[in-house]
Amino acid sequence: MQNYRNLLSLSHIIRQKYQYIEQATGYNFNIFSILDRERYEVTTHSYFLYELLNPHGSHGQGDRFLQRFLVEILLLQEYGDLMMAKVERESLTSQSRRIDFVIETEQTIVGIEMKIDADDQKNQLADYYKELQHRTNGKKSVKLYYLTLDGKDASSYSLGSLDADIVENISFEKEVFDWIKLCMETSVDIPIVREALKQYLILIENLTGKKENMVEELSELLLQGNNLTDAIALEKAIEKAKVKIQKQFWLKLQEELNETFEFVNFDFGKVDFDTKVNKYYELSNRYRYYGLKIDLFEKDGYVISYYIELHNKPYHGLTVAKKEVNGRLKRDEYANIDSFLEIKEKVIENKLFSQGSAWWIGWKYFDCPNEVDFYHFNVEAQKLVDEKTLEQYVECLASEMENIMDMTIETINVWKNR
Repeated sequence: MQNYRNLLSLSHIIRQKYQYIEQATGYNFNIFSILDRERYEVTTHSYFLYELLNPHGSHGQGDRFLQRFLVEILLLQEYGDLMMAKVERESLTSQSRRIDFVIETEQTIVGIEMKIDADDQKNQLADYYKELQHRTNGKKSVKLYYLTLDGKDASSYSLGSLDADIVENISFEKEVFDWIKLCMETSVDIPIVREALKQYLILIENLTGKKENMVEELSELLLQGNNLTDAIALEKAIEKAKVKIQKQFWLKLQEELNETFEFVNFDFGKVDFDTKVNKYYELSNRYRYYGLKIDLFEKDGYVISYYIELHNKPYHGLTVAKKEVNGRLKRDEYANIDSFLEIKEKVIENKLFSQGSAWWIGWKYFDCPNEVDFYHFNVEAQKLVDEKTLEQYVECLASEMENIMDMTIETINVWKNR
C-alpha cells in the first residue's frame, strides 16, 4: 500500500507541474472552447480541416499541408501534382448524400467520413465507396477512411455489404494530431497560421484527453523500479472506481426524476443494472449503449419513448420502436415512417432536439455545462467523485429532462389531436 501511495503521490506532483505550466502559458485560453465550438463537426472541424487540405486555402502554403497529410499520414505513394488536386467538402453523391471530404489527385481519389458525435447512417460507407468508384471509372485507386476521435471501427449498419477491410480507420487522437504538428513545423515562420494550428491541436487534446508531454513523463515514471508492476495492479481498481461513480450517477438520476424510467439496453430490452454497468469498460463500441426509457405515446403499433442513453457522454431524445406481439419493443428504422415525419419536424423546429436519425425522432447532448465523458473519463467525469458535484450535475440533467419532456408531451398532444 505504501508503494501505491508513493506512486500516486509522484503522479500527482507531475500533474500539478503541468497544471502550473498550462496556467502560466495560457494553455486553457482556447478560442474553440471559449466560443463553445469544440464538437461542431461542420462549422468547426469540417471547415478548419478543409481549409488546411485545400492547396488554394487562405493559409498561403500551397500544397504543403495537403502533401504532408497524404504522404506522411495516409502513406500514399501515387498522387501527382497536388496543386492540381481537387479537394471538396460535403461532396454531394448521386444519391444526395454528402461525403465529408473528397481529395482527388491524378492517380488517386480519397474519401473521408468524419464522425465526432453524429450517428452512423444506413449503408453510408458502402454508398460512399460505390460513389468514389463510379467517379474514377476504374482509372484511379480508391481509398476510403473513417475518421473518429479514437479510431474506432465503423458499424456494420454503415458498412452494409462493404468489406470492413476496405475502410481504413484514422483518428483525431493519432493521425490528425500528428498531421497538425507537421503543419506547425511547416509554418513555423508564419505566426498567425502556426498559432491557429496550435489552438486546434489543444482542441484535439481536450476532445481526446491526449496530453502528450505529461503522458510521456508519467510513462517514464512507470519504468522506474517496480512502479509498472504496481500500476498494473492498480488498473482493475481504477476501473472499479469508475464503475462505482457511474452507478452513483444513474441511481441519483433515477431518484431525482419524478417519472418512473426503466433501465434498458440499445434495443430496448430490459437489462440488469449492475451487470450492464459492471461490464461497461469491457464492452465493444457497439454494445456500450444503454440508459433510462419511459414510453410516452402509442400509435398504430408504434411507441414513442423518451430516452436518455449513454455511450461515452449522456444524451437524450425521442425514439420510435415497433411493438411486437409479446409486447416487447423493437428498434429499427421507424422514425422516417410518414406518420412520424411531422412530429420529427416539429420537435426540431421547436428546438427541443437538434437532430434525428433512423430511429431517433430527435436527440441532443445536454445543455448542462459539464461535458461528462464516462468512457474516456475526462476531467468532468473525475469531478463526480465529489458528492456535491455529482448532485449538481444530476440536478441539471434532471431539470433539463423534465422540462423537455413536458414540452415534448405538449407537442405530441397537439400533433395527435390534429
